[in-house]
Amino acid sequence: MRSPAGEILRMLLTLAVVMASLTVALAIADGIPRLLAGTPSGVVLARDVDDAQRRLGTHLLLPPYFPDTYAWPPARIELRLIQPAAAAFSFTIRQGKTEELRLVEGLDPAAPLDPDLWQPGRQVGVAAHVEVGEQEITVWRVLLPDGTFWHELVFDVKGRRFGLRSSGSIEDLLRMARSMELAR
Repeated sequence: MRSPAGEILRMLLTLAVVMASLTVALAIADGIPRLLAGTPSGVVLARDVDDAQRRLGTHLLLPPYFPDTYAWPPARIELRLIQPAAAAFSFTIRQGKTEELRLVEGLDPAAPLDPDLWQPGRQVGVAAHVEVGEQEITVWRVLLPDGTFWHELVFDVKGRRFGLRSSGSIEDLLRMARSMELAR
């Protein structure tokens, strides 16, 4: 005959095993959409610019000048909702499927751009030194992990940090960066 205390202990242990198994299963299930979408942990996708602004709780500054070689709206919008919050916009060329332009907006100009949103590239050379607003910035030629060369620049405007990276022309990048002074 089993004692009531032993029976209660067995039920509590069974409950603990079930709860632990459920916790593990939910953690795995939570990661599946992120894995399928290819987003890092802590990064979420937004449906559109309005959704991104709503979720970040602030108005995002987008360049008034936007080259017509790229498709609008953004092909993908990724957000980092925890501090330092940031948004990343991926653009394709018209009728294209691969990213050709990346714009990252960090809401804290003192923080570096989030490496999950601003994929690391290896700076292989200086393409130019230019002025954007009152800042002297460097346009870098970078080698990305997929073996492609892009141009990038990082600058601060209106209390935000921006990163622009493109496989296209430096002139378009500079026009976009300089137009940020006019962004509202």
